[in-house]
Amino acid sequence: MSCSIKQNIIDVMVDKELMSFNPQRNMYEATTDAYTFSEQAQRIQKELETEYGIKTDPVIYITETSRKSLRPGPYYRDNVIKGSLIRFRQSEIDRFQALSEVSPEDRVAENNRLVSEAYEKLDSSMVSFLTQMGISVNVMSNITDSEGNKLDWLASADLANKAVVIAQGGNESELTEEVLHFYMNALKDLGSSLYKSVRGRITSMPEYAETAAQYASIENYSQEQIIDEAITKVILNRIGENGIKDRETRWWKRTWQDIKKTFNIGDPYLNAAYALFNEDLANYKEVVANTRSTDMFGSVGARRTRELTVEQLVDTHSKLKLDEEVIEDMIKGRLKRPELFFDEKGMIVRYRRTLDDGTTKVVAHRVTDTATINSFRNKDIADVKEIQNLPKSKASRDAGTSLHATGQYLMELFASKMEGVNLVNLLDEGTTPRKVRTRQEIFDESILTEEMFKVFESQVKALLTEMVKVQQDLNEKESKETGTVVNKAVDVMTEVRLYDPETDTAGTIDILFLFSDNTAGIYDYKFISPSTESSMVDIEEGLPKIVESPFHVKKLENFDSQISFYSKVLRVQYGVSDVKRSRVIPAHIDFMWKNGAPAAVNTFNMGQENNVFLRHRVVADELTEYPLVNKKLSAIYGKIEVLKGKRGPKNVSERLFLEETAQELVMQGDFANVLQDINSIINTVNLNIAIDDVNDPNYISFPELKHYQDVLAIFSDIEATTITMRDKIGQSKDVTTLNQNLKSMTETVNNALVAIDEKLNATFLKEANSRTDYLGTVTSAVDNLKRMDIIDNPLYKEGKNIINLADRKTAKASESLRQKWLGLKNSLEDWADKTAGSRDATIAYGRLIKDTGKQLFLISMFKPEFRDKIKEVITDRENKTKSIAWMQERFQIKEGAKEAYLKMLKAKINTLKKNTTNQKSFESQLERFKKSYNVFDNEYDDAWISPQYYRYLELKPKYAKTERSEEFEFINREENKPLLEYYTAWKAQINEFENMLESHYDMRLSENMIPSIRAGLVEKIASGEASGEVIKDWFTKGWTVKTDEDDRSGGSGQQTVPLGGIQPLVNSKGEATSQLVSKDLTRAMYLFGSNVYNYVNKSEIESKILYMRAKLVSGEELAYSNKGVLGIKRTGAKNPVATSADTIAKFDEFIDYFVYGNAFKGQDYQILGMSAKKMVSKLNQIFSVQAISLPVRIALAARISGAIGTYVESRGGQHYTKKNLKDAAVLYLKDKGVYMAISNYLDLHAEEHTEHKERRLRTGILNRWLDSSFMFEPLGLADRQIDRQVGIATLYNLGFDSEGEVKRLSQLPEGTPNIIESFKKSVKEDAEGRMVVDPKKLPKEFNTQIEVNLQQKIKRLTGRIKGAMGSDEIVLFRRSIFGALIGKFKWFIPAIAEAHFGRVRFDAYLDSSTEGRIIGFFKSLKMPQTQIDEEIGFMKMGLYFFQGMGSAVSRLTMLDSYNISAQKRLELIAKGKWDADKDQKKYDERRQIIEKEFRHFQFMSEEHAIKEMDLEAYIEMRQSSVKQSIAELQIVGLLLLLVSALSMSGDDDEKYYRKSFASRKFMDILSRVLLETSFAINPMEFDKINRGSLVPALSVITGGYRILSSGIQELSEAAGISKENKKRTPFWLQLFKSLPMGRQFANLTELEGES
Repeated sequence: MSCSIKQNIIDVMVDKELMSFNPQRNMYEATTDAYTFSEQAQRIQKELETEYGIKTDPVIYITETSRKSLRPGPYYRDNVIKGSLIRFRQSEIDRFQALSEVSPEDRVAENNRLVSEAYEKLDSSMVSFLTQMGISVNVMSNITDSEGNKLDWLASADLANKAVVIAQGGNESELTEEVLHFYMNALKDLGSSLYKSVRGRITSMPEYAETAAQYASIENYSQEQIIDEAITKVILNRIGENGIKDRETRWWKRTWQDIKKTFNIGDPYLNAAYALFNEDLANYKEVVANTRSTDMFGSVGARRTRELTVEQLVDTHSKLKLDEEVIEDMIKGRLKRPELFFDEKGMIVRYRRTLDDGTTKVVAHRVTDTATINSFRNKDIADVKEIQNLPKSKASRDAGTSLHATGQYLMELFASKMEGVNLVNLLDEGTTPRKVRTRQEIFDESILTEEMFKVFESQVKALLTEMVKVQQDLNEKESKETGTVVNKAVDVMTEVRLYDPETDTAGTIDILFLFSDNTAGIYDYKFISPSTESSMVDIEEGLPKIVESPFHVKKLENFDSQISFYSKVLRVQYGVSDVKRSRVIPAHIDFMWKNGAPAAVNTFNMGQENNVFLRHRVVADELTEYPLVNKKLSAIYGKIEVLKGKRGPKNVSERLFLEETAQELVMQGDFANVLQDINSIINTVNLNIAIDDVNDPNYISFPELKHYQDVLAIFSDIEATTITMRDKIGQSKDVTTLNQNLKSMTETVNNALVAIDEKLNATFLKEANSRTDYLGTVTSAVDNLKRMDIIDNPLYKEGKNIINLADRKTAKASESLRQKWLGLKNSLEDWADKTAGSRDATIAYGRLIKDTGKQLFLISMFKPEFRDKIKEVITDRENKTKSIAWMQERFQIKEGAKEAYLKMLKAKINTLKKNTTNQKSFESQLERFKKSYNVFDNEYDDAWISPQYYRYLELKPKYAKTERSEEFEFINREENKPLLEYYTAWKAQINEFENMLESHYDMRLSENMIPSIRAGLVEKIASGEASGEVIKDWFTKGWTVKTDEDDRSGGSGQQTVPLGGIQPLVNSKGEATSQLVSKDLTRAMYLFGSNVYNYVNKSEIESKILYMRAKLVSGEELAYSNKGVLGIKRTGAKNPVATSADTIAKFDEFIDYFVYGNAFKGQDYQILGMSAKKMVSKLNQIFSVQAISLPVRIALAARISGAIGTYVESRGGQHYTKKNLKDAAVLYLKDKGVYMAISNYLDLHAEEHTEHKERRLRTGILNRWLDSSFMFEPLGLADRQIDRQVGIATLYNLGFDSEGEVKRLSQLPEGTPNIIESFKKSVKEDAEGRMVVDPKKLPKEFNTQIEVNLQQKIKRLTGRIKGAMGSDEIVLFRRSIFGALIGKFKWFIPAIAEAHFGRVRFDAYLDSSTEGRIIGFFKSLKMPQTQIDEEIGFMKMGLYFFQGMGSAVSRLTMLDSYNISAQKRLELIAKGKWDADKDQKKYDERRQIIEKEFRHFQFMSEEHAIKEMDLEAYIEMRQSSVKQSIAELQIVGLLLLLVSALSMSGDDDEKYYRKSFASRKFMDILSRVLLETSFAINPMEFDKINRGSLVPALSVITGGYRILSSGIQELSEAAGISKENKKRTPFWLQLFKSLPMGRQFANLTELEGES
């Protein structure tokens, strides 16, 4: 290829007479058929890809063929007429062109850069555009219309529902096309001249005729829709031809001038294409949301024939072979967890693919790999191999292979003989067709008896007959359409191998049916052998029979994953238009045992008529021919998809129920099991919904009610949904009973739903901290800078309150856990001191830990050989009686075990009642529980050989000495009692966690587990375990997302509550390793416990949060006609409107962060193998360490400015007074222990204090203090002092009223004790000798909500003083990459800005109205009456300020006090300081103005607290604002005077502050104090905060560059190459300042001279 790749392509195609240029159309046309053209296009494509090392979409194609259809090879033979337009995909040509300009050795690097660009482009253009316009994007297996009709589309744009759906295998061009539909519809709704222009020309464009022909056969597609489709096609072609989408890449820049010139020719389609990629599509959001169009557009692509698909399948199959001797080097780096797949010889079974040149290549992945990895996700490789090598596992694998062959041979036999069937004979070896075996040959090769074989035969025949019927229905349909007799056969293929080049994966479909319309049916055999010991199986006549569904969710997930892969590959790679059937054929096998191993098959069963649990299982989102049923199925499949990521029995139960419902709908069942479940739920609801006592065992909690609502809602319209299906079924069998059952069920379901909804709403309103039954306000961009609970929406506020309650419960439980384990750790330290002369708990931990190399565990109580013997005994089911006797001989029941068991049994029964949907399931699960744990009743002797035997059994004394391990014998000695106590407490604690998690997490915890809590580098260095692997991992962990740790710091997008500490940690190679796990056991227990408490508490509130979201989605909010400051709509007429997409999206973002723990919004992406979002966090962290490690100077200034802010807040007198501050100071001096205990109990500084607590639990001084969090301890200390001071002062101003509510003392009867007095009585000493609050001793008024209210009230006040930067005070802008980059060290600003300039609002935590103090101050000046009629704006504020300048100056100089509250007036009258004429006149005038303002404020709001507020409370707020403003302005004035005085020069012209080191440091701190105190009101100081780089973290990179440059310059000077630059900062100093604490030390010691 020469310099112009596109011209070369044109030359080749024209020379070969495959296309020619049409000057009238100004485009190239095909001069041959599509097949011939495509063959040459393929050759060109392959040459380009080989030359430049990348794969792209075809660079040249015929308009009517899709890009995908050209990829597979010479099998696309659509009869496309000559004259079809030829298109060039310019963006792909430009990729090759760009690489052609790079040397071959640099192409790999350049290609990597281009690939990254392409990913970024897709994410930042198409998807973000849709998001801007409030449109959802989903990928689904099938696309249906609004009525549920299945559509053979690649993508759809549903204008009415604001949704884009991409079918599996859809790509970026479809996504772009659907964006265009919304965009053009918005232009149409706006009456845009651009739309009119493209609409006027469309019928003359060649794409119009093509589109009209392509969409003519689609039912209900209007002429107007066809016109709009054609418009989008033209624009899409302009985009591809001109490279417009690639505007951020360098080839866009090269063509930019050409595009601008193109505009001059007046092509409106190119104008539209350009506008799409350059306009802010958020501008069209409201138009999109309010469109009246109900059109649904689809991308149909090209259709292929069955013959072409078969030809390609045959070819692919012949080129794929299984190779059982693949070695690791052949797939190195291409396979996840390869150790799972290697046999004992180091070999792995993989497919090998023959390439076009005759060579072969190993295919990295098999379809079943995902199932294998999921099945053994949490198991060590040794355990995996042990399971895989169990006799039954081996027998099951061998039997499965044999039975698959039997199924294949039977299908081939019957297919070769049955009328209406065409057996496609695949070539397995060379060119030899498969042999069709006789029945006798098949039977002789099988492992089945004659009776079993007949069962298999009958099922294969029945399936084949059913598929023939499907084809006959298609024949009848085609006959009606064509008027001719159609008698086509169904094609059948068995054991057909597929390959997916996109994922380099191969697999084999057991049975594939291809129908005449090129749709498919996929069937896969699954031979299952559930344990005879499980509740799924009963023994009947000596043989096992399945009596309960054996398909748990993991098994169904594996089935679904495999069949979904086949379905997708058939559509995308082989051109199948749809998959009609996607099912699993289950069969039950079991074995006769002999000498401890399976000897022969004694059970084989298959088919619904033989066992209801063995009917075909529907997977991969199969739909039906009934539109209404499909609509319901789509909703069910969507719900199942959401539940896949959720854990816990409730979610599992709901998911299994939905799976069963889908089975009934698709398989046209009688709903018997489903009806039973539904009736069980309804009976539970009817019996117990009226119970309000939460302690009643039958009380239905909010999560349970929500669960029942979600399940029943599926059946609210089941009768209407299935009516068409039942009418058709009724033609062949009686459905009278089913009709009656469904009618009755629909009625009772809807009655129950009404009752549930009423109870949910009543419970929600009752439990809410404040009223939520009013309309909030439409959100705006400014709300991205607001905390969740100050956004003007009641559901946001209550949502955050619910989250705060959960966090409070977690904090209290974690602190209780810390206290407990601190005491145990102290005992270990005492033991270590006594034993080894050192209070180092590591010595004790070493005696308790067993390191397997993969994970850490507690030491085993038993010797290895005895432990192995136990494992052998409890798994020997052939000799169960003997095994039980062996266990009973050696073990006895623990003391107190039965009481513990009964308690556990009661909890289990309660959990099962709440989480199971039918009685049978309840009974079977309860029975299974008893078989595992009930060692007390002879009826359940099986519990003695259960894997959970250790819970209630212990070794008998006579066996203890001989069977206990040496490690356990050591800790069991009397002198080592603290070790045994710690060991025993550990196991009990893990069991307690397991019990807590049972309702929320479906995975058992081993009582010997040591949580996988990551060790810090200092811990590993101190213990001498800092290996190269550990150091490497420590350096890389900050740049990559650790999914094994449930790491959400990169914003995973997972909608589940995280629970870290359970999965093994993996190193940079992806291998599980214990080297990374912390051996600091007490710390690990505390952190893991905190994770568990957070998981449980957040899981418990999730249903209520989702309920609130549903209310938000279905509700309304207020929109105001006039825009206020920064676009916030707060004035003019107010109208209720449907909740906006933006309001819902912001709510979702907050929940994504607070509940699901995702630090960043959206999905993460990789840059050079690193997480982009974690990279941002890491750069910010490095910058923080460099800039402010050990910031003594900054902390001192922060403490002084905090003290000033604390004083200013007290001047308002609203929430605490100067006297309260004094009382707090006195308490600190007289009783510091009580002072600290109270503030610590309320966790006023949660984030930093949690780190502080965790650090104190660590073992070793170095490990405790050499930590990055300690480097900021001076700032943390300053912050905590302010928090405590404000907190204690506030509590001195509060008391309880007669209803137990917290009120300010001024609102309570005189003599009411303050809350500090209540706290004093509950303080005690803890294990460390510190004073702590004992929750049990607190007055009855205290509850979690009261504590949250107090905590949040104080946080509100401290936020007004020093800003809000904690993780519980996040603003949404902070979750974006851009926000994280530019916001470093600035996140305190929003809260400070709110304190000064926030609009008037009611704050439930403060229990008062609040406003920005500066706003209040301006409003207090003499202003015209127009202020009363609308919310004041900044411009008017300035005008009024100057008009009232005299009044302002008077107040600032304290010549005119601002007293407008009735209480203050009475105080002044009592003191004789009130002038009855002058003061009264001002008082009346001011109150008259503020009363009008207040009434207007009430009128404009719907909030009940505001409607019910009295005038005096509003006046208190205003008086507080003015007094605070006056105090603040006065202090700032004094600071300015002091700074000015120190900046003056003396006789020697030297400024006073420069005369000594002390004066310079004083000035440094003073300037910092002035900055922090006045930046909100002084533009010059605000400017100082924002000076420097917009992105502070970039200074890490630029700083490194400067250091490097300085070092090179210094070497150059030393070598005499460059002239010495004396003004240059020395290299050593720049390097020193980049180190932790270097910058602070340099500033303090003035290494660079005076500062």
